Amino acid sequence: MVGDAYRERFINGGIPFKRNFGDDTYYGQDFIFEAESGQVFTVGLPYPFKDKSGGNFQKDKADESRYTGQLARAFDLIRHLQFDLYESAVIPVALAHRHASISLVPGGMMLDLLTKTHLGK
Repeated sequence: MVGDAYRERFINGGIPFKRNFGDDTYYGQDFIFEAESGQVFTVGLPYPFKDKSGGNFQKDKADESRYTGQLARAFDLIRHLQFDLYESAVIPVALAHRHASISLVPGGMMLDLLTKTHLGK
């Protein structure tokens, strides 16, 4: 689980959060999962609460036992959808990248042309 204590220590440089991490923007708890294949995935699961108020949300959201059923199902889904073409990829994300990305040569040339045309350089 990537909880607030982990984020404070390893990501935020030891500076404690004044409020719950992602209080206004996050609606789920992050977990790091290493599949049997050795690929590592970050998984965000919805908080198992009606809302973020009441009780001790910051402590309760980091209680792994609250996610037991969700974790098993999410990890099984990742095992089923993992994709070896890209590092730590799952099929839906790989397909989205394939159909939404701009190819380097023709796409890059088009972006250069548009930039020169519209910026006058």
